[in-house]
Order: sequence, then C-alpha cells, then structure tokens
Amino acid sequence: MSVFVPEGVLFDMDGTITDIKPSYNAMCRVFKRSGLNPPSFPEYVEHFHAPYEEFYHVRMVRFSKTEIWEIYLLDKPHEKARIFPDVFETIRHFVGLKARLGVVSSNDIRTVRHNCRRARIDTFLDCVVGNTYSKVPATREFCQVHEIDPKRVLFVGDFPSDMRDAVESGVIPIGISHGEAISQILAAAGAVHVVKNLLDLTKLQLTE
Repeated sequence: MSVFVPEGVLFDMDGTITDIKPSYNAMCRVFKRSGLNPPSFPEYVEHFHAPYEEFYHVRMVRFSKTEIWEIYLLDKPHEKARIFPDVFETIRHFVGLKARLGVVSSNDIRTVRHNCRRARIDTFLDCVVGNTYSKVPATREFCQVHEIDPKRVLFVGDFPSDMRDAVESGVIPIGISHGEAISQILAAAGAVHVVKNLLDLTKLQLTE
C-alpha cells in the first residue's frame, strides 16, 4: 500500500478556517432574547443547517426570519471571527503537494472572500464559493473543472452537513473538531477521519 496524496482539498470556512464560536454565541443570543436556554455546542453542530430559521422555530423561538437574522448578525460574527493560526501553513503544505485548493461555504460570498484575504490564502485558492446551502454542486464542479477523480479529493469541515455533502459528492470527508466533543457526530455523518486541527490534517496518513 502506498501513501495517499490528495490532488484536491476543499475547505469549509466557518469552524474550519475561522473560529465557529462567535457564530455559536450569536445563535445563543437569539435564544436568550427569546427567554430560552440556548442549545449546547454539540447540539448546535449536529442540527444547525439550512434552512437555518427552522433550527430556531422547532426550539420555540418565535421571532420572524428577519428578526432572527438581525439579532444574530448584531456583532458581525463571521467577519470578525478569529482565523485559526495553522491555516496559512496548512495551505502552503498542500500547495507544495501541487494539490488544487478551494473554499466552499454557505456564508455570504463577500464574507468568504474577506476571510480568505484575512487568512492570506486567497492567492493560493483555485475556487472560492459562497451562498451555497448544499456544497455538492460546487464540489462536483471543482472535480470536473480540474479533471480530478473525486476519490482523490478531501473535503474538510466541522458540521455533519459538510460530511454528508462530501459523501454525496464522492469525495473523502474529513471532519475537524478543534478539540470540541463532536468527533462522534462527524463520524456518524460519514467522516472517514476526524482531525483536531488543520496541522493534524497535514500529518494524516491515508493509504491507497
């Protein structure tokens, strides 16, 4: 068996390149404004996915969609989120392997591009996609445009929806936990490995 070298790596943005905690805190603020106890972080990770307002409504938040987003975005949690310190080094590692690289996010494309610039990785990326609730079309297009077998592409994300989209796209789902107790949640959604941080991803020994 030989060591697997990916020909492409796709990254989610929030929780993978930037810290997800400001987004979690913003979600908690919506619940607190409603007089409700916020969900735990693992519950948030497991169930917070598009259409996002449903997450609130099934948990008895009675604000309208517009009100939810106004409260959630009060302190611009996505634009100000901390860039994880190992992002740049990780991207340079895969550039050295001549892998094609991209970011696929459900977040607003302007915010995604802004955070790529903040992380100093924008010039290394072959694609940057935002405003997409399902990451399947962008992932498949990435493979087609660069003529890469999906089985040679990693998708790195911190939510179960990332793992499910990777599985549906035929690429390799890699979960990232950043030390949170979400590894089992990601594995249950299809992650073949769960790494603690991005530097661990560069040390991951996959075989073929």
